[in-house]
Amino acid sequence: WWAQRVTAMALVPLTIWFVGSLLALTGGDHSTFVVWLRSPFNTVVMVVFVVAAFYHMALGLRVVVEDYIHDARIKIFAIAIIQIGCFILSITGIVSIIMVIT
Repeated sequence: WWAQRVTAMALVPLTIWFVGSLLALTGGDHSTFVVWLRSPFNTVVMVVFVVAAFYHMALGLRVVVEDYIHDARIKIFAIAIIQIGCFILSITGIVSIIMVIT
């Protein structure tokens, strides 16, 4: 419960930063984005945003599964798939960021 609230609170400024950055980069080309993302601050905040977003998503989906799926085997399977999927997606996001800045 606490982790979900903490990630939600962390995502508020991170989402504002992300949307503001997207708006500021509107009209720019690929090289403008790469230069922007290569800034150490932007790289770190983007990685934190990706990790926080997927962790928050995993927590929220887990609660939905726990509340609405009553068969224990299906529940365990669904939670495992959610955890693995969100982990893979967050790693994919981090690797994508690294590929852009290198």
